[in-house]
Amino acid sequence: MELNRLLEKNQLLLITIKSNDVRSKDQNKRLWGYLYKSVGDFLGYSSMEIHYLCGAMFLTSDITIHGKTIQHTKSTTDLTVSEMADYMTQIEAYFAQFGWSGE
Repeated sequence: MELNRLLEKNQLLLITIKSNDVRSKDQNKRLWGYLYKSVGDFLGYSSMEIHYLCGAMFLTSDITIHGKTIQHTKSTTDLTVSEMADYMTQIEAYFAQFGWSGE
């Protein structure tokens, strides 16, 4: 069966190839099992509170809709392996300034 027979006249077939380079399970385990917990213990907050705090600090961007600027926080589930590594590095560097060592 030919693909072009399935399309209406004057329609184009668009194929998008996306990388499945989403954060790894090991990265997620390290983020939640170690990093958020360690920083939270250091500051006296829960892992979930640290998750929201770090998202607001490092994953927020402004989006303008009809002239109004709205802050959007990207979910860690949408991060690529590289973005997740950068995110964790940002967290470590930021809290190290205040004496957190992760040990």
